[in-house]
Amino acid sequence: MLGRTLLRWGMAAAALAGLVLSPGCLAPSRMPPEKAFALSASALSGRDGYSYAGEWAAFGADGAALGGASYRGLVSGHRPIVLQWDGPGGAGGGQGHHPLALAEAAQLQASEIAYAPPPSRDTVAFRIAVRPEAARRAIAEPLRRQMEEARRSLNARIDPSRENDRNPRAKAFRALGRSEAELEERLASLEASTVFTWIADKRTWFPKELREETELRYEADGKERRERRTSVTIFRKGGSGDTMGS
Repeated sequence: MLGRTLLRWGMAAAALAGLVLSPGCLAPSRMPPEKAFALSASALSGRDGYSYAGEWAAFGADGAALGGASYRGLVSGHRPIVLQWDGPGGAGGGQGHHPLALAEAAQLQASEIAYAPPPSRDTVAFRIAVRPEAARRAIAEPLRRQMEEARRSLNARIDPSRENDRNPRAKAFRALGRSEAELEERLASLEASTVFTWIADKRTWFPKELREETELRYEADGKERRERRTSVTIFRKGGSGDTMGS
């Protein structure tokens, strides 16, 4: 059920008390990056509806691709209402990683926020480092949820009291148990680091793009393993489904 790598296993806004600013009235370079980023975070979470699209990919230490998927979604009434996945890495809801959870992590789990070189003159960019333990949880918790869902699915289809060696479905329980043990062994040594690049419109503060770089290190079979996950999410104003396709 599981591959040999972890990455194959299967919006809250910051309040700005007492700060009243019109979009673009203060040059970002003259504002502390934490306050400027809070404006952009508020521009996203305060918007009733918007669409987003992107992709994620995972790589081994040698650069070999481990998986990936593209996605597109819609938020309306401040609620995610549509999320579509495409590609093998979209199974299990993108291995349990919701794209909007990345934006939430950037807002709620930052250990350091700094300005980054913007890609164009009409944008402002931020480099956001996530707290290590939060980065670790963001990897471990979705993987554990996937295993729990797999066990619930088996329980719904198989009566454990009728297990025997000749029952092929019973063998699935034993295989799942081994997979759970292997996963926990890897997670016990897991270290993770995540850095986001958040790019926003300099005038409106609404985010244009969120880039993720996550590095993993863990032990498996007595050896150190390294993996890398990247993602890019593009945000667009409006709650219409014009980017969702038919």
